[in-house]
Amino acid sequence: QETFAPTTNAYGLVNLEIGSGTVISGDFTTIDWANGPYFIETAVDVSGGTSYAVMGTSQLMSVPYALYAKYAENPGPQGPAGPQGPAGNNGQGGVTTAGTNVTITGTGTVGDPYVVNAIATGGSPTYTIGLWPELGGFVFWVSADGKHGLVAETQDQGGISDWYGAQNIISNPANHSVDGQKFRDWRMPTIFELNEIFLQQGAIGGFSSSGYWSSTESLYANAWGQYFTNGNQNNFSKINGNYVRSVRTF
Repeated sequence: QETFAPTTNAYGLVNLEIGSGTVISGDFTTIDWANGPYFIETAVDVSGGTSYAVMGTSQLMSVPYALYAKYAENPGPQGPAGPQGPAGNNGQGGVTTAGTNVTITGTGTVGDPYVVNAIATGGSPTYTIGLWPELGGFVFWVSADGKHGLVAETQDQGGISDWYGAQNIISNPANHSVDGQKFRDWRMPTIFELNEIFLQQGAIGGFSSSGYWSSTESLYANAWGQYFTNGNQNNFSKINGNYVRSVRTF
C-alpha cells in the first residue's frame, strides 16, 4: 500500500508509477509475481487528505510477470529471434481490464508499456465574489485559489438586538434566508469583516440605515459595531440595540 500526491493535467488525468510512491505498508520488491493473480485498487481523496474513496480495482495480467521472468532463478541465454507467431487469444496476450474511473493504454511491451491513469472526479469547485446560493449567500471575500472564503447572509437576522442576544438569533434558522437555512455555522462577523461587508453592501443588499454588531469586544461591557449609513465604527455598550448580519466560512 502506497500513496501519491500528484496534480492532474488540464484533462483531469494523473500518471503514477506503481511502486514509487510513499510506502504505507508492505514491500513492493518482495512480491512473488509467480503466485498471482494480483490486483491493483485505486483510491482518491481529491481534497488532498486521507479520506480516500475507492475508484476501482483492476487485475494485473502481464507486466508483473515480465518482472518475474527478468529475475527468475538461473535464466538461460536468450536465443536468436525467430519469426513472429500469430496473435494469441484474449487472456494470452496480456489483456487488461480497466476499473471504474481508470484508463489503461499501451500494449505491455518495452516500447509501448501499459500506462494506468486514474481519472479525478468531483474536484473542489472554485468561487468568485458574488451571490452563491449553494453557499448560503453572498461571497464577499475569496482565497487566491477560489476554494475558500467568507459568505454574508443576504438579509438581517431578526430585528434590533443587544450584543448578548445576537448569536442566539443567528442560530435560529427562521431568521435566515431560504439559502441561509441550509447551514448552521453562521456567526457574527469581526469588526474587520463587518467593514468588508459595508464596502460591498450595495451588491449584498438588504441592509438597514443603522448600526450593526461585530463579534469584536472592547471593554467587558462594550463591543464594536459599524454604522451602515456612513461607515463609522463605534464602541457600543453591549446592551445597546443594533442590527445583526451573520457570516460563515467555506
